[in-house]
Amino acid sequence: MKYIILYGMCVIAQMLLFTGCEDKEQVSPYLALDKDELSQSFAAAASTKEITLFSNLEVTTGIFPAEATAWCRFSLKNITEDESVLTISVDENTVKQGRKATITLTAPDYRNVKVDVIQSGIILPIRLTEFEPQNGGKGDIVTLKGENFGDIAANLRVSFGTTVAEILSASDTELQVKVPKITNSETCKISVKLDKMEEAYTDDFMYEKRWWIENLKVDVLPSAIAVDDAGKNILFLRRFPDDRIPVELGLYRLSETGEVSFLAGYDRVAGGYGFTSVVYDNVSKKFYTIAECGGTAIQLIVVDPANNWSTEVKAVEAGIDGYWGVGLTTSKGKLYTRQGWTNTVIEIDPSAWTAKTIGLVERHGSQEFSTALAVATGTNNLYVQIRSTSELAYIDVTTGEVTWLNTSTETGYWDGAFGEARFLRGEQMCSDDEGNIYIVDQDNHAIRMVNDTGVSTVIGGNGSGAVNGVGKDAKLCAPSGLCMDANGVMYIGDTWNASIRKAVFE
Repeated sequence: MKYIILYGMCVIAQMLLFTGCEDKEQVSPYLALDKDELSQSFAAAASTKEITLFSNLEVTTGIFPAEATAWCRFSLKNITEDESVLTISVDENTVKQGRKATITLTAPDYRNVKVDVIQSGIILPIRLTEFEPQNGGKGDIVTLKGENFGDIAANLRVSFGTTVAEILSASDTELQVKVPKITNSETCKISVKLDKMEEAYTDDFMYEKRWWIENLKVDVLPSAIAVDDAGKNILFLRRFPDDRIPVELGLYRLSETGEVSFLAGYDRVAGGYGFTSVVYDNVSKKFYTIAECGGTAIQLIVVDPANNWSTEVKAVEAGIDGYWGVGLTTSKGKLYTRQGWTNTVIEIDPSAWTAKTIGLVERHGSQEFSTALAVATGTNNLYVQIRSTSELAYIDVTTGEVTWLNTSTETGYWDGAFGEARFLRGEQMCSDDEGNIYIVDQDNHAIRMVNDTGVSTVIGGNGSGAVNGVGKDAKLCAPSGLCMDANGVMYIGDTWNASIRKAVFE
């Protein structure tokens, strides 16, 4: 006697879970039917029988939903030597309001064929009730609650918007999922899919982007730092001697392969005391570092990546005598620095090597700016911070008009509205595409963000240390360098950790 197994399904791949011809315990959300319901014998040759599925179920809402996917599995036992098979067709893929689906069984051209239904049933539709928490960021755990999920995670798909999430555990009424990285929206719908059924929660999930920090390069002792648009090459200054890393002070390059090379030492500039800041200009596609020196000329070193990373010393007349090299930034192809005695802001055009005075930023007679400046993207506003206080201002580089934001003369550590915020030795700054300003708060071991609403901490701020992680959970140690590439990736010169750190906002 020969046995042929035939699988007839009403459009459901889950049937592959059931193997062999034995009855098996149903896994929710599969509701089993009596296997005897479809047992039929064909007494005549080439006979046809139509059988209505689920006719013996009580038609009650909650027992048999209005819509559910039907499935069946058959075993064909043939007592002849003929290997012909039974033809099975289904008129509906979905059991609709009438709660019935019809299967047509056509016997081959011989007698005594019996069709035994091994298992048949319906897939109950998933029902969603609530999820918690309703907000979170990448890697957070969210609990989804509802009905008829089943306990096999592989059968389910959970999406946050269009992004598929990892399912950590599944039961019939609860799923544990990990929030994926979401790039296209701050709010999204969470949906659950089982077979061809997909439902979404009514409430939106609020996605929170965070800064994720990791080590990019250790044992380099960086201070000021700059990166090209692609984030492939980083230039940094070694300004402070350290017995841990006995190397020459000066300008260095970290390549995309992780190699560190020396570019220029302090002896490149006659009468100079070293370099204070370094920037990348996305118009000329060159790096610039500025030297501490006196006189009427501002001295810079130009680094050209397109010319095998060649370096050239350039001097530009500022027209006023002063102490130069205290801060450097770039915007729209122009360089900006300031004169150290009077806080006069100077604009340099590197295409013509000319300089002009923009204006004076001074308050309470203070002469101690931060050693870095930054122009907010999409504006003409050049931000400056008084390092010995918590004062913060910007100057319009087209008009010279100065606006003071944070006017507190006290130092410390406090986030909040302008007038309340406190800094403790601000250093290098940078700007993102949305016009937010980021400041290295060196002695608070933090990265602070400045926008229209005030000042907030985005990285660190909970004491010194060398800890990778998310936002304020990460730890820095007296950082002094900060820059950002065209993709919004931040690079930190974590000075006393002797490391360059990388922070991604996602």
